[in-house]
Order: sequence, then structure tokens, then C-alpha cells
Amino acid sequence: MKENYIKIIEFILQHEGYKSNDPDDSGGLTIWGISAKSHPIEVKEMALISKEEAKKIAINIYKKEYWDEIEGDNIPDKLDWVIMDTAVVQGTYRANVMFNLYLDNWRDALFHRIAEFILVSKKGNNIKYLRGWINRCLELWEILR
Repeated sequence: MKENYIKIIEFILQHEGYKSNDPDDSGGLTIWGISAKSHPIEVKEMALISKEEAKKIAINIYKKEYWDEIEGDNIPDKLDWVIMDTAVVQGTYRANVMFNLYLDNWRDALFHRIAEFILVSKKGNNIKYLRGWINRCLELWEILR
């Protein structure tokens, strides 16, 4: 596993936060970015244990279902941050498409994400998430430049 994997996960956990249950988020109850819609058994368990123990479960899910799925160890440095965060926010399919589009150009991949977020923000109540999505991209920019 790449050295920066832990730093990437820390970035993701910071942005996902501990718990949320936004009525406009179809994922339902979400703990450390893991939604009840996608992981009902795990989230139910995470809701009953300590914050730190729940974080360990989330980290294991991120490793197995995101990092391993996108083959994060094989993605060039810096681009791995963008692709992993894309996998978490937009799904592994979208992350793999973006990787194939940008190969080792993390800057263009990040700008592409911003453009996609602007488009997605025009649907439903998504406009309320736009500032957070853009700030997340800007923070990635600061880390990677």
C-alpha cells in the first residue's frame, strides 16, 4: 500500500465528518461517509459503537471498496488523491472514468470535478452542497500543488 494512503483517508474522513442524516441525501444516515443505503449492516453497527471504533470500520470499507477497487496503489502520486476522493464522493465507476481521461494529470482531473459538481448542483436540492464540494477540491489543490 502506498505511503500516502493514510493521508488521503484522513483527508476524506475530515471532509465526510462523523455523522449526518441529511433528508436531501438519499444515502440516509451516514457515519464517516459510509451511508446506510450502501452499507446498512455496517452503519447500524457503527451507530452503536464508539466514534473511534466506527472510524476503524469506515477505514476498512474505504480500503476494500474504494482504494482496492480503483487500484489506488497503481495510480500516480497526486492523482491518487483526486481519484480516491472522486471514488468516495461520486463512485468508483466515475473515478475510473476520470483516471482513464487524465492518467497522470491531477490538475485537469480536479478542474473536471469542479465542472461536474457545478452541473450536478443544478439538480434537485444539490445546490446546497456546491460550496462544500468546491471547498473540498480547493483544499485538494492546496495539498497537491
